[in-house]
Amino acid sequence: MIDIDNDPITFYMIVNSSLNMSMGKACAQCGHASQILMLKYYGLKEESVKIQKLFSEEHTIGTSEIIKNKYSEISEKLSLMDKWMDYGFRKVVLSAGNTKWLKLKEEYKDDMVLIIDAGYNQVPPGSETVIGLWPQYKSKVYKTIKRLQVLK
Repeated sequence: MIDIDNDPITFYMIVNSSLNMSMGKACAQCGHASQILMLKYYGLKEESVKIQKLFSEEHTIGTSEIIKNKYSEISEKLSLMDKWMDYGFRKVVLSAGNTKWLKLKEEYKDDMVLIIDAGYNQVPPGSETVIGLWPQYKSKVYKTIKRLQVLK
């Protein structure tokens, strides 16, 4: 059984504090991160169905390890997202300056969405505004996340 009280599944959003965005702008960027995360979730669900079809076809009895590993990775992500949705969509918004921002991008390169602004207001085009991390158990986050401050 999941001990959601002691080890909650959380969707972390990290705002790039070096851009000095208004709270409204930061909130809009976090909204983008949430939307893109959900689009990725639905994309992975479609990919999972395609891989399951490959497994079920007779000519793929010798399905490669690469495909099996990819399916396992997708299944794990989908399961975690499903649990996150079942247990209340917990979100935490943090802030990070340039140094920590770069470290986060490296640590989470495979499990994040990166929001890049079009530059219509407040920030230059191409500015990286928010990192959204795939939901994860609090106990599994890197120390970099644990050291960040809540956005104020």
